[in-house]
Amino acid sequence: MYNFVISTVKLGVGGFSMGAATALYSATCHVFARYGNRNPYPVNLSSVVGLSGWLPCSRYYFVCTLKHTSFIPYQSMLLVVTRFFALSNLLYSRILRNQLKESNETSARAATLPILLCHGPGDEVVAYKHGEKSARILSSAGFQNLTFRAYDGLGHYTIPEEMEDVCRWLTARLRLGGS
Repeated sequence: MYNFVISTVKLGVGGFSMGAATALYSATCHVFARYGNRNPYPVNLSSVVGLSGWLPCSRYYFVCTLKHTSFIPYQSMLLVVTRFFALSNLLYSRILRNQLKESNETSARAATLPILLCHGPGDEVVAYKHGEKSARILSSAGFQNLTFRAYDGLGHYTIPEEMEDVCRWLTARLRLGGS
């Protein structure tokens, strides 16, 4: 059954919204060759696509915790969340970048993994800024083969133009040929 050479297998992962977050988490697992819990990540990814999503990070858990804390006045909560977002983005970017520099193999995997992120400024579910920040964090951490595409007027759904771009991008990155 396994009469093929592993290096010829082209496996991409992608998703929409939470699926995009999962795909980006998979990208970091691929680069580090392990899951967040340190178990080995057995998959060799050839590409990653994220539509209307974000890079998962602890700040989301922090916000969810704050929402259920009744003793913090609303204005104070907003100030804390705003400062935490700015700090967590910076820290997450630095931590990711420092971890990538730990080995040449890890840095090379990050630099060469093709990632396509697409988002629309009209997204009312996952704010456009989260897609932009995800792209900036990954790019500044060493993911050099990253493409971010914005689609005017796009909300939390897909449009034919976006799907055509995804198909062209995958065909080119995976060298699939044809349409």
